[in-house]
Amino acid sequence: MLLHESPYIASLVITAALALAAALYFSRRAPRGVVPFVALMAGVACWASFYALELSTPDLATKLFWFGLKYVGIVTLPPAYVQYALRYTDQEGLLRGRAKVLLAVEPLFFLLALWTNGAHHWVWTGARVVLADGANGVLVLDHGWAFWLNMVYSNGLSLVGQLVLAGSLIHASPLHRRQTAVLMLACSLPLLTSVASVVQAAPLGLPSLVPPAALLAGLVMGYGLLRFDLPDVLPVAREVTLEHVAEGVVVVSRGGRVVDANAAALALAGLTRGQAVGRPAAEVLSFVPAALERAGGLDAWQGLEEWTQAGQVRQLDLFVSLLRGRRGQESGHVAVIRDITERLAVENELLARSNELAELYDTSLAIASELDLQKLLPVIVERANRLLTAMGTGLYLYDAEKDNLFYEVGTGLSEQFVGSSLGRGEGLSGRVLETELPLAVEDYHHWPGRSLQFEAQAVGSVLGVPVRWQGRVLGVIEVQREAGRPFTSEERRLMDLFAIQAASALGNARLYQAAQRELQERRLAESALRASEARYRATVQDQTEQIYRMKPDLTITFANDAACRFQGVLPQQVVGRSVLEDVLPEDQAGVRQILGMISPEQPVLVSENRNVGADQQQHWFQWTNRGIFDESGRLVELLSVGRNIDERKSAEADRERLEEQLRLAQRTEAVGILAGGVAHEFNNLLTVIRGNVELLQADLAEQPAMQAPLEAIARTAQRATALTRQLLALSRRQVLQRVPTDLNDLVTSFAPLLRHAVGQLIQVHVQTEPNLGRVLADPGAMEQVLMNLAINARDAMPEGGLLVVSTRPVDADPAFCAAHPAVAPGHYACLTVSDTGSGMDDATRRHLFEPFYTTKEVGKGTGLGLSVVYGIVRQHEGFIEVHSEPGKGTVIDIYLPLGGQQQ
Repeated sequence: MLLHESPYIASLVITAALALAAALYFSRRAPRGVVPFVALMAGVACWASFYALELSTPDLATKLFWFGLKYVGIVTLPPAYVQYALRYTDQEGLLRGRAKVLLAVEPLFFLLALWTNGAHHWVWTGARVVLADGANGVLVLDHGWAFWLNMVYSNGLSLVGQLVLAGSLIHASPLHRRQTAVLMLACSLPLLTSVASVVQAAPLGLPSLVPPAALLAGLVMGYGLLRFDLPDVLPVAREVTLEHVAEGVVVVSRGGRVVDANAAALALAGLTRGQAVGRPAAEVLSFVPAALERAGGLDAWQGLEEWTQAGQVRQLDLFVSLLRGRRGQESGHVAVIRDITERLAVENELLARSNELAELYDTSLAIASELDLQKLLPVIVERANRLLTAMGTGLYLYDAEKDNLFYEVGTGLSEQFVGSSLGRGEGLSGRVLETELPLAVEDYHHWPGRSLQFEAQAVGSVLGVPVRWQGRVLGVIEVQREAGRPFTSEERRLMDLFAIQAASALGNARLYQAAQRELQERRLAESALRASEARYRATVQDQTEQIYRMKPDLTITFANDAACRFQGVLPQQVVGRSVLEDVLPEDQAGVRQILGMISPEQPVLVSENRNVGADQQQHWFQWTNRGIFDESGRLVELLSVGRNIDERKSAEADRERLEEQLRLAQRTEAVGILAGGVAHEFNNLLTVIRGNVELLQADLAEQPAMQAPLEAIARTAQRATALTRQLLALSRRQVLQRVPTDLNDLVTSFAPLLRHAVGQLIQVHVQTEPNLGRVLADPGAMEQVLMNLAINARDAMPEGGLLVVSTRPVDADPAFCAAHPAVAPGHYACLTVSDTGSGMDDATRRHLFEPFYTTKEVGKGTGLGLSVVYGIVRQHEGFIEVHSEPGKGTVIDIYLPLGGQQQ
């Protein structure tokens, strides 16, 4: 029955689309064989699409045009299929280079002949369109010889591909047979439909069935690619999967006969495939039945078997798997055999080496951890003896002075030879010393170079190894065995390694001993140094005296702790400074002069000066300065030891002050006694004179001319009377009327008289402190004190200035009295008179209160004013202090006891 053309054209379009989709899909995957498969699908798509265009065209010329393009896809299919089959069966090496070119010659020739058929008519000799009802018709050709040549070539290539796949079925497993069968079925469809189309369909005007068949083949092949991973698995290449593996593989049926065996299993059995297949497994490999019996009904079993082949014992590792049929029934076993004899030998060798290295490592730890040489030597021989399981081991140490070996320590048979010696080249160890190379002798008693020491011993084999450290021989280790046990090369190598460890341990022990000796010497030196430092500290650092060492330019190079504490600095802050930095400026010249006088003839000089300490106070020091000279007499260093003499200086100052006070008191008392007697007699005379002057003034009142001389006589007498009062005050014979007195009121009320007395050029300021308290005083005498002090201050300020009179309470505690030696402890009211006058120096201040002492010109003062002040203050049981410096004025403090306190 004729097919309708329109549905067929639609099927061709679908065929082209599906083929193109399969080509695009598999082109993104990378299994083996995918490139030829993509080429197949692209050819099918090309063939189906151009064939649909050919059927849809009504005129002959257009059909012939699409017919020519259609064969571009047709001629690519057979070569691509052959390449796919060869790659699938891992035989693509047969199609390389020139073979691929020859494979493409015929398709290219056919296409060229097809497209130029009008010139020679080799492909077809005639063409026509066979019409059907309502259809465009089918192109029918009268084929030429070139067409039939291409037909034979294409189908022949397809048949070759089928034969290649069929050949792979011979050695394939059931799974792989199914894979290959699917592939052969897919490839047979285009071949059969192609033959049918040419033989039957073309003469009848029927469309070709090849494109749908090719599509169906492609879809079946695609299923195989996805379902069975056909190009990836490649187990059909039996040479790769079984024949080339190193393990032996034997397949045994349920009846115990060999079904299959690979080359490795056949080589183990010593049989060919023909001799082995079909025979009982016990005759092929005798150990297989026993292994199968132990496997029992287990799906998998693994174990070791020992098998003797040609007198040689082999160790085999067997892995047995149970084979089951499609319905799960037991069908046989497959045994994988791995010969592990060599591997076990290597493993045993590695284990032995590992044990030796572990023993060597343990030995090295044992000898390296011992640093005592006397304890180390026995450890070395014991470890060497145990390492080689010997009957005796000894250690010779080399004596460089005697150039021989001394048998230091031994164990086993060698122990009895301790203390003996060998010369260079004597015996085995002497030969080792001479050559510095290991030496092993199997039969020592018959060795020509033997030593007589071992003649009586049952020594067979002897091994000597030099112990070298840092390029020189320290000694020789000698190991002895009984006869018949020679030392192997591996044992000799092991002993060489041990000798290296022993040499390192001996070297370290000797270094340790040297270090210990050095450490002990250093400890002794440090102990002596500490003792020296203790003595030095006792004599220098712990001294309370200050000690300085200086360069000749007075730069400090050392200061002891006392000096640093005095200055309040650290030692590193003192070094580098000049020793004069802490000396009072006015004393520096004297210090420099004293130190400059030191010479080899006068190496020690004593000096005294004031230094300023960390408390910013001046302190007196007495320095013993010693010069240190070199051999030429050049001064190289100065050593100064300073002792604080503040107490001595204070005592000296107190003594001078007390002596001065004593002298002043004695002079005052002597002058007072004299002045008191004169004043008393003189006062009697003045009484007669004043009385007569008063009578004359009364009698001569009417004679004015006589009044003036009488007034002058009266004034002079009055002045003389005042002088006598001062003399009486100086002699303390003046009677004081002491009553409780408020100094604030007295000073305030007397201030106008003071201002009048000092004149207008001098300002008088009064500063009183409230709640001062009362003193037991004679107000008149205190006014005289104020007046005398004010007059004295006025004379010190001829050009004017400031006079300040102030009062304040003072609590004279021991600390205050220490700062004011003239004041005794107690509670005082202090009357202070200060001026801004010319001041005075210390020499003037020391004579200030002496009677008749004055710095004024003759006729301008009696020198009794301040002496009277001193006498009045002492009569009031008070104290007086004077503070003055040239050009800085004078301050006089008068301390009067409060409340009439008795001192």
